[in-house]
Amino acid sequence: MPDEALLSELCSLCYAETPKYRCPRCKTKTCSLPCYKKHQQRASCNGKRDPAEYLKKRELATPAGIDRDYNYLKSIERDIDHASKDTRERGVNARLSKHARRNLEDTSNFQKYLIEHNINVQSAPRGMSRQKSNHSHTTNRNNVLWTLEWIDVAGISELQHDCMDSERIGHLHTLMQRKQRRADKRSRDGDAKAAKSKKRKDEQKASVVTTTVEPVREGDVSVHFEETQGRLDQADELPNPAASASQHPSEQMDDTKEPADIVQRTDEKPYLYLLKPSTAVGAKVLAPLSPEQTLTKCLEDRTVLEYPTIYALPQAPGSLPAGFMLEKQYIRIRKREENELRDAMSKAGKNAVSHRADNGAGNARVDPSKILDMLKRDISR
Repeated sequence: MPDEALLSELCSLCYAETPKYRCPRCKTKTCSLPCYKKHQQRASCNGKRDPAEYLKKRELATPAGIDRDYNYLKSIERDIDHASKDTRERGVNARLSKHARRNLEDTSNFQKYLIEHNINVQSAPRGMSRQKSNHSHTTNRNNVLWTLEWIDVAGISELQHDCMDSERIGHLHTLMQRKQRRADKRSRDGDAKAAKSKKRKDEQKASVVTTTVEPVREGDVSVHFEETQGRLDQADELPNPAASASQHPSEQMDDTKEPADIVQRTDEKPYLYLLKPSTAVGAKVLAPLSPEQTLTKCLEDRTVLEYPTIYALPQAPGSLPAGFMLEKQYIRIRKREENELRDAMSKAGKNAVSHRADNGAGNARVDPSKILDMLKRDISR
């Protein structure tokens, strides 16, 4: 850097180097990326060119002015393309399925079923995942098949489709558990097959590598130990059932105990709760369900969001964990808040009436003769 350089010709942040960059928005000159980042932090500048910035007429008919307008139009085009692509991916404007269109009709059997049992179904916005995953519909025999969402104590959600409205809720949960166990078994079997395949490949690779031993000649006979060694290795790898049974009895007992443990866990029937949507509290509001009730009976006089959400928790209604609340507790809190609001409104109304009455009494105490004297003085002036 020359010694005679002026400060105005140097970087406006460090004053040590000549500037190489210029901010597109505020035209601040900097010498490096760290200085430019520091400028953005100090001046709260986003570094984007302002399309509404005033330009003189002579600056418009220049290559830079044309470039500026072109980039602005291209940015608008990119935003429109991105918005349309996002709309297509989310399915916001996609056509509804046949079941969804039929369920929305006022004369459909599904709507008649909801009105008959006083079930309020809140519709999710079109394109949302909950709206697209709803497969609830009616059959030709006027049976209602619901989509149910099951959530366990770990918060894992699972959808169950084609749930008959006349089925007991406990039986539907049992079917869901069986489905989950089959899925888990398939996953374990797949992992076991992958492990066996990997082990087989490793054994094949190991069998290729053989130990070569120099032959020992006894007269004209040449003895090679390579084949014999390979056979011995194979014999060593063969399992001995008697030895394995005597050496690892605990492992065999554990293998026989594992299915019993699984059966024991699945036999523990959890408590079922229906989630109440659109509540004014932070906790999830749950309504206890009886496993012996039908799905229709559980949904009567209740509200669901697209389809019912049912929690399967090990805790009884009297000992729910943090973050959950019973429906009766929520109703009690709402009633108390409504009563407090009603009392506050009534007190405010009484205060307003008394204030108006005080103003009227004050006006009644005004002497008419004084008003007449004041008017006479105004006229005499």
